[in-house]
Amino acid sequence: MSRSIPSMIASIAAAAVLLLIPATAQAQQDWPLRCHFRTSQITFGAHDIQVRFRGASTAARDKAPAEGECAWEDRGWRSDEPTMLSFHTEGEYATLLGPDGQLMSLVAVNSNPPESERRRMALLAQAWRGAETITFYVVNEGRSMRITRFGG
Repeated sequence: MSRSIPSMIASIAAAAVLLLIPATAQAQQDWPLRCHFRTSQITFGAHDIQVRFRGASTAARDKAPAEGECAWEDRGWRSDEPTMLSFHTEGEYATLLGPDGQLMSLVAVNSNPPESERRRMALLAQAWRGAETITFYVVNEGRSMRITRFGG
């Protein structure tokens, strides 16, 4: 059985498209972002946490971000970059404040999130409570920087 040239060209084109799919379907590159938070910057949704911040004009490798700022490791903030972090959660969370009004913990409410998520939320609470600098890996989604992973 012989195939026509147009049929062979169509088959080759289809194979080429299939080879390209994995490359185009790959996840977007995430980048390290160092942040120094205040509790007042946190907003909770049903399964989403958002944090507003100021973009630091100086790279984090040169100067640690000030309270309320996030900084790229290698450069200053660009004016067209979003200044909100977003993090989707499986659980629903609320803040537990101490007698002085400071954040003590992020507590899962009406849900049972996975242990890995609970550990990430504990890390967030520790960073906010201790006014520490924390590193996230983020993807720019236009309106916000979506946190893809935690850690240095």
